[in-house]
Amino acid sequence: MVNLIKYYVNFIKYHFCNIIQILYMDNIYKTINKLYDKQGFYEKYGTDTIIAIIIIFIFFIWTTYYYVLNHIPLLRVNWEQNKCNPAYIPFAGMIINDPNKSNLDVVRDNFINCTENILLTIIGYVLEPIYYIMSVFLELFGRIITSVNQSRSLFNDIRKNVSNTSSEIYGRTLNITMPMVKQTIAIKSMFGKIQGILQTFLYTLFGNYMTLKAFAGSITELITKLVLIPLSITIAGLWASAWFFGATIPAALAATAIYIAIMIPLMIVVVAFSNILNVPAINIGGPPGRDGNRPSCFDKNTLIKMYNNESKYICNIKPGEILHDGSIVTGTMKLSSCYQKIYNLNNIIVSGCHRIYHDTMDWIYVSDHPDAVEIFDYTENIIYCLNTDTNIIKINDMKFSDWDDLDDKEIEQIKQKCLFLPKNIYNKDIHKYLNNGLEKNTLIRLKNNNIKKINNIEVNDILYNGEIVLGIIEIDSKYTFGIKEYQFGNTKLKCSNNIQIYNKKFGYINTNDLTGSPIITPDYLYQLVTNSGYYYIDNIKIYDYNAGIEKYL
Repeated sequence: MVNLIKYYVNFIKYHFCNIIQILYMDNIYKTINKLYDKQGFYEKYGTDTIIAIIIIFIFFIWTTYYYVLNHIPLLRVNWEQNKCNPAYIPFAGMIINDPNKSNLDVVRDNFINCTENILLTIIGYVLEPIYYIMSVFLELFGRIITSVNQSRSLFNDIRKNVSNTSSEIYGRTLNITMPMVKQTIAIKSMFGKIQGILQTFLYTLFGNYMTLKAFAGSITELITKLVLIPLSITIAGLWASAWFFGATIPAALAATAIYIAIMIPLMIVVVAFSNILNVPAINIGGPPGRDGNRPSCFDKNTLIKMYNNESKYICNIKPGEILHDGSIVTGTMKLSSCYQKIYNLNNIIVSGCHRIYHDTMDWIYVSDHPDAVEIFDYTENIIYCLNTDTNIIKINDMKFSDWDDLDDKEIEQIKQKCLFLPKNIYNKDIHKYLNNGLEKNTLIRLKNNNIKKINNIEVNDILYNGEIVLGIIEIDSKYTFGIKEYQFGNTKLKCSNNIQIYNKKFGYINTNDLTGSPIITPDYLYQLVTNSGYYYIDNIKIYDYNAGIEKYL
């Protein structure tokens, strides 16, 4: 059955294809044959047409050739008028008959000559509008250049007049201000000298006071040891013997009377000296600080979280680094721990005079914090502190003040007294204007006559005039204003603004009031903290770091 079906399918397929071929394929073949059987004009007459054209061309050439041969004498006579005629150009060699050139060379030269003459004539007319336009533009640009030169000349005259006027104004202003500046410097120097005289007078008065006090104490002690004590022993002995021998009673009474006679005036004198001389001592030195509590610092192993979430020991932090809360470290301090009470506050080792913020007690000293425990056996000689642009050092969840320890009231006080500060200064810019330091190569003489660069000075070094170094300050110069070189006689100082200076010639001055020479800004500046509040470079007294702020408080 299956084979039968396949047979019928193949049968139908075969006959269907034959029918399609008969109906369509035969028609296609016939159509193509008809297309090829048709002939156009070119197929029928193309050869004849070409032959006719060739014959006509040959006839034209032949006719022209013989025409030229017949008219050669006439053409030679009028050759200048006819040499560029297209009919005669191919026969120029026959007409001219130059013995030094071949006919083709003559034809070529004549053709080139005619072409050049024709082009010269035509190009002249073609380029004439362009020449005219160019001449117009050249004239226009010439006038523009003339106008520009006249304008430049006018501006040059104006510039010269302004320059001459400014120079004259500057000269007259200088003539007025220079005497005023000299008078101001002289007045300032005079006040400095008066201040020095008054200070010397006070120190002399205080010295006399101390001498008188010591003398009074010595007299009292001498009378007590040489008179009262032996007399007391004698009286005690006489009264003791009076118990056994009545005859010693008059002697005991006499000795007692003498003792009372000496003791009463002496007591009056002692009380009088106590009332007169027992006054508060004048502060002529000691560790720096507005309240006598400085320095306020941390143990070297205090961990502080940085901006990158890493923690660093405070002794390894450098100026310019950023703390976790975004505070920028503007300076680092390395100081002596001598005479400091050290406390443990929530595992933070810190000096008692450092201030910390308390939620209910506001800003208080660490020593007053209820959780602070004093460490009595602290043995480290060096403690550390920072200055930040926010005036805060945040450790764990506690907020400590930085080294300058400025509250809002003190900052406002500084803004009012410090005249060189901008009017609308932000608190974070205080350090930029009040930081003070010297370039690292500044030389300082020690007590032993050794000379050190300021960046190599160590805590507890003794300087030439006996000042003891209590602290070394390293400052990021990016956060310090006005770093220049200043000349004081033969001494040059490379330092920042706000350096307090005293010199016999110049008196008390601040580098803010001086005009220095610009220098390449160093990476860091350095300052000292001394027990006297100052130190010397050559014969110039330099006040230490704390003076830069304390003079405005």
